[in-house]
Amino acid sequence: MPRRLTGDRPHFAQWGCDPHWRSDMAENIAYAILGRIGKYLVDPIVLRLGYLFCFNNNIENLKDQVQKLETMRDGVQVQVDAARRNVEIVGNDVEEWMTSVDNIREVADRIILEKTEIQKGCLNLKSRYALSRKATKRTQVAVELRQDGKC
Repeated sequence: MPRRLTGDRPHFAQWGCDPHWRSDMAENIAYAILGRIGKYLVDPIVLRLGYLFCFNNNIENLKDQVQKLETMRDGVQVQVDAARRNVEIVGNDVEEWMTSVDNIREVADRIILEKTEIQKGCLNLKSRYALSRKATKRTQVAVELRQDGKC
């Protein structure tokens, strides 16, 4: 039986245990909880602030993605025209994709027009936020359409 150093309580050093293991475990649990709280509180706030602070970048990203999408659409249009000249059937999915690209282009043009109107007036954070958010969402749609068009 191991020898006890003080009274009735065993000394942790006798068994090779760290006397601070409980506080280390509590710290780890606290950090895990705070990490989760930070993730659910800070990330959405940063995302929302990003719409305001990255307003011009979000609009430029939309322009770039729509330009790439239009280039891809022009290539598909050439192939569709060639297929029609050869009396081939063009699939409905191709027509729908081209219509979606046209719709994205129209929305992007409206967003760009709204940007110029916003920049002419006084600083309106609500309008900048809404327009930047819309541009970001439409950029994601444009990227998805480009990926669908590569298939």
